[in-house]
Amino acid sequence: GWRRHGELQPGDQVFGSDGRPTRVLALSPETSMTMRVTTSRGEQIWCHPQHEWTVWSRRSRRWQTLTTAELASQPLHSGVLGQRGSRFLFQLPHAAPLQYPRQTLPMDPYALGYWLGNGTTGIPSVTHDRRDLAPVVAMVRAGYAVSAVHHHRGEGYERVQRTALAGLLAKRGVPCPLRCDLQSAGVLRHKHIPEVYLRSAIEQRLELLAGLIDSDGHVDPKGRVRFVTTSSDLAAGVLDLAEGLGFRPYRMETPAGTSSSGVVGRQAVITVGFQPTLPIPTRLQRKAISRLAPQRRV
Repeated sequence: GWRRHGELQPGDQVFGSDGRPTRVLALSPETSMTMRVTTSRGEQIWCHPQHEWTVWSRRSRRWQTLTTAELASQPLHSGVLGQRGSRFLFQLPHAAPLQYPRQTLPMDPYALGYWLGNGTTGIPSVTHDRRDLAPVVAMVRAGYAVSAVHHHRGEGYERVQRTALAGLLAKRGVPCPLRCDLQSAGVLRHKHIPEVYLRSAIEQRLELLAGLIDSDGHVDPKGRVRFVTTSSDLAAGVLDLAEGLGFRPYRMETPAGTSSSGVVGRQAVITVGFQPTLPIPTRLQRKAISRLAPQRRV
């Protein structure tokens, strides 16, 4: 989990830029953080003028270690930001995915991700386009069989709602596996990504992300991913998930409006976007990640 800087002590472990745990050796004396550093992603970090940064200099084309004061004393970008030809002159090193141990999870990570995106809050069912059968097959293989299918037709689309073992087995006194696992995960009436999933092994987190993308995600031809939701809790979890995998995500919020089909929204729409540097095992062919971003400096 998270620790504040002031709580760290020699012997504690933190993550290094290689994604692996590293031990805190010593503490420096307390000083005032009087300089604010803002990254191209909008992150703001308060630090001491003598705090050291290892950066790639585009001018000298080599790695340099400079203090905050030294960086502030020289131009940080060429041209006018936002205009053609402008670019930042210093880049931070790429952060590798965080290395967590494999966890025993309450339910299959792909199934959880797909339900979080396409599931009905409080009900063990998912709604999807009638042509999107691959995610349903993945959920069945994970042990969640289908007991009922309902078709919903609209203008230009047909959606299918599949209920997993809800009614038939309940009458026999047998609990619904999907309902039980959603309750164990603590998400049945509150859609969010539980902490144990965010701190699981890379393979488990990629499976979770694949389910989220196959439900409420969009992948463009360049391999860039956008996950769209109206849930601030779910958006925060997806942002944390992508950050922990080293994907450098961004978050954008759009006020409620009217869709192209005339549906009037009541909640703000939140988009979490990123470009993966690792393969994501999506099941839908149209959401396959065809191009990965190089693990370069940022």
